[in-house]
Amino acid sequence: MTTGRRSAHEVLIVEDDLPLQRLVAAVAARNGFHSVVAGDGRSALALLDSADYDVLVLDLGLPGVNGFDVLRHVATEQPTLLDRTIVITASDERIYRNSPHVRHAHALLRKPFDIGKLQSEIRACSRARGEH
Repeated sequence: MTTGRRSAHEVLIVEDDLPLQRLVAAVAARNGFHSVVAGDGRSALALLDSADYDVLVLDLGLPGVNGFDVLRHVATEQPTLLDRTIVITASDERIYRNSPHVRHAHALLRKPFDIGKLQSEIRACSRARGEH
């Protein structure tokens, strides 16, 4: 595992559904990103502590350490990453829209989401970082 900044732009995808992981990684790759994938919140926390990501795509409904726990960690440890976080959920997004950390994320998308919308949000997050 690499630490610190890498030469390629990287997106951390935190999603427990393997086909959706692959889909998001394919969208990211189409936009010039290398994907790092975590299938649960505990793995995501370890990855977040070991590297600096350009974009975070985060599912709220994760087993064990859930997406809200990951968002709280990001808000505390890497608050500027919240501006580059795309939250995804299978639940009605209106339930979470006013959650403190979700509210500060860049975007909230409900599954199944539009691929074009995900792509534009990844690009916007990258522009927010000012590097891509």
